[in-house]
Amino acid sequence: MVDDFHRIGEAGILDARERVELLDGQIIEMGPIGSRHAACVRRLNRLLGTRIPSELVIDIKMRRYGSAGIPEAWLVDLPNRRIEVFRDPSPELGYTESDTFRAGAVVESISVARLSVDVVDVLG
Repeated sequence: MVDDFHRIGEAGILDARERVELLDGQIIEMGPIGSRHAACVRRLNRLLGTRIPSELVIDIKMRRYGSAGIPEAWLVDLPNRRIEVFRDPSPELGYTESDTFRAGAVVESISVARLSVDVVDVLG
């Protein structure tokens, strides 16, 4: 299913700039990120962050992504100045492998050819 999704992009059916994601086998169009959207996300994070532990939200999201067969998910953890990379998706477990990268490290993607990113370049 994920491979089919990538082939759709490679065939030009979906433009690389289109904001879509694959969830439960469905291509879902995501709304544009504008200033109102960003402000809303900040407010929700502030409101929910005090009520729902962020670890729980992250765990739920990573389980969904892994269960959907997404080969790799990167989580940028700004407060702790690190990037967590989740790999080896499992329908039952989400992801079975995760690695943490901090300043001085380079993250190399296993699903995007020749993509490597210096953590400092992301975190600033």
